[in-house]
Amino acid sequence: MKTHLLSLLLLAPLAGFAENDTQVVTCKGFLDTYYGYDFNEPVSHRRPGFLYNHTTTDAPAVNLALIQADLNGGWYHASLGLMAGTYSRVNLAAEPELLQHFYDTYIGVALNRGRTLWLDVGEFSSHIGFESAVSADNYTLSRSLMAENSPYFLTGGRLTWKPKKEWELAFLVVDGWQRVRPLAGNSLPGFGTKVAWTPHDRLTLNWSTYVGSEFPDDQRRMRYFNNLYAHMVLSSTVSMYLGCDIGWQQRATSGNSLWWSPNVIVRWKPDDRWSTAFRVEQYNDASGVIVSLPGRTALTGLSFNVDRQISKNLLFRVEMRYLRNSTPAFQRGDSLVRSSTSLLASFSIRFS
Repeated sequence: MKTHLLSLLLLAPLAGFAENDTQVVTCKGFLDTYYGYDFNEPVSHRRPGFLYNHTTTDAPAVNLALIQADLNGGWYHASLGLMAGTYSRVNLAAEPELLQHFYDTYIGVALNRGRTLWLDVGEFSSHIGFESAVSADNYTLSRSLMAENSPYFLTGGRLTWKPKKEWELAFLVVDGWQRVRPLAGNSLPGFGTKVAWTPHDRLTLNWSTYVGSEFPDDQRRMRYFNNLYAHMVLSSTVSMYLGCDIGWQQRATSGNSLWWSPNVIVRWKPDDRWSTAFRVEQYNDASGVIVSLPGRTALTGLSFNVDRQISKNLLFRVEMRYLRNSTPAFQRGDSLVRSSTSLLASFSIRFS
């Protein structure tokens, strides 16, 4: 990532300081505390391994503690985020400990006078999906199966173009599928695209892709991934997301392994204080490319949450979630069972 940042710093004098724009620095923070209970009472006191948020059970914990500083210089911008909590430990477990604490750390420059074309380099939130690591920005407290098992972040370069108010296009060259550092022995970067169309404030359609290999060059197997979703505002109180992931990866012998995940989330928000959301989802990965469970990965999930906005910055949420797999996959004592029911409660607060 150091190489990426240094290369963009060399471009900053060409674009960032071409105009006498005022530099504005803003700081913000987010703290998400939670208590989770799994009715299976696993001896590990952990949620299943394919979940990366709110993973601790039977004890209070911090999912995400985040401090973010943003610089806006008109023709250039930069962001530095530092985080801690169970999310960063679990989701970035494969990275060195120091690198587990960076969130949205990048710099960027505008490449045209209209400032509609931007080049960003560093570590940034993924262009895939509609859920982020910041729980208060999502309709549901826990993340969907499709969000948990696709990249939350990417590291590399991102070219973003907004030719009109209704359109956002992006092209990415990155170090791999949610990697801070490239995989040793793999010389092929990952590539991503994004096309988002918002014809009005009641509808957004998005198509994001990823292409790359998660194997060394001498074992190269290509991965192809698509994420599609629609966000629809149906009335002044009801809105919904319809999403679907579909991916395939070359097998070591011949052919491809396929995985897919549909998702529907409906939210009812009668006023500024209360909201509820219901989610139904599936995750099918028969070959265990992304999620490998005993027997076969064919998950079905239901969840229902109630949210109370206590003040402008303080949010309380509680959620009941049910997951079921086609074969026994969830720990209950010393055995495996097919289903898991959990209760999750969270207090989160924003700082700005």
